[in-house]
Amino acid sequence: IGVFVAMMIFVVPALSQVFGEGGQELPWVTQVTIGFSEFLLKWWWLLLILLFASIAFFIKFLKSAAGKKIIDGVTIKLPIFGEFLKKIYLARLAENLSTLVSSGIPIVQALEICGEIVGNNVYKTIIFKTRDGVRKGESISSILMRYPEIFPPLFIQMTVVGERTGRLDIALTNVVSFYQKDVERTLDSFISFLEPLLIIGLGIVMVWVVIALLLPIWRIGAFG
Repeated sequence: IGVFVAMMIFVVPALSQVFGEGGQELPWVTQVTIGFSEFLLKWWWLLLILLFASIAFFIKFLKSAAGKKIIDGVTIKLPIFGEFLKKIYLARLAENLSTLVSSGIPIVQALEICGEIVGNNVYKTIIFKTRDGVRKGESISSILMRYPEIFPPLFIQMTVVGERTGRLDIALTNVVSFYQKDVERTLDSFISFLEPLLIIGLGIVMVWVVIALLLPIWRIGAFG
């Protein structure tokens, strides 16, 4: 990216001046590249202002209660990325709930603590509903079953086993182990997919710039 920006700021303007002195019609790919370079040189300050303003707005929006609620709801519905986030939240919930229960903290209080630290408003709302249901005598698994799009069958089944055996903490520990390994595998796959994708993308951009700059020079040499 740094090389691309440097070429747009220093190399392209210098060559565009040479091409302009030649007086020949430039290929469309060269015209587009020169136009982008001129735009970048003229409006770089505006682009920086828009960039920082967008970042500041997003951070402020994310910190607001309404903004976080919207972002939390949208992110877990995204394809692939949403499923990855769900595994992280489920592992976090299971780990903290297991730790609190094994420490002797009452299940209602443990659920309330987990709701506050799970990190997602969707999960927080469901966990608080579970806390209220447990106070009325309902089981955790019976409440989580109402949200199959948020809590997968494995999590619910392990919760049922833990409640029936009276070892909820051990059952949740198994859930944590499963989701942590799954998250690690997903992350490794994502990184191995992202690296070549970035290389190909940046390579295409650089090839575009090189062709845009060399094509007029080749024409001058071929027909001049």
